[in-house]
Amino acid sequence: MSNFGRTLPFQDYQPCNAPPRLSKATGNGIKGSRVFLIRNGANMLRLLKALIIAVVMIVVTVPYSFAAEMSLIYVSAKNCGYCRAYEASLEDQIKAIAKKHHTTYRTVSVESFADISKEQDYPADLKWIAKNADLQNLTPTFLLITGQKIIKRALGTGQLAAYIVPVLQ
Repeated sequence: MSNFGRTLPFQDYQPCNAPPRLSKATGNGIKGSRVFLIRNGANMLRLLKALIIAVVMIVVTVPYSFAAEMSLIYVSAKNCGYCRAYEASLEDQIKAIAKKHHTTYRTVSVESFADISKEQDYPADLKWIAKNADLQNLTPTFLLITGQKIIKRALGTGQLAAYIVPVLQ
């Protein structure tokens, strides 16, 4: 006796070339697979919420991980009157902003504003600045760095307020 033309005893049989049927048990997926089909607005909203949460977590954590690696370098000259004025009036505020945003504040004091690129004036881990940064002989100079890369450069307190402070906030 042949089974040709008769219904087979198991109900979930489907020929190989037929489109997949929706599962009768759940109504929202293909039986035997882990495919997630969006069948109604509620599932779409759940997916959208999960996507928004993931994006927000990335946007919130990336700046903090980036800021943790940043350093603000203040290059001062011993014969610079503008540097003394900055140190008397604004330095404490800038240090507080840097600390609030997890940025290291460091001071490099050079002999003269006539040559701020002398390697001997820089600590060992910052000598790369004197070698490669193409510094202008102007003080005060502010450098916002991460690793061995200069992100922003400011000459004087006006540029500090315009270019570097907004990055820190």
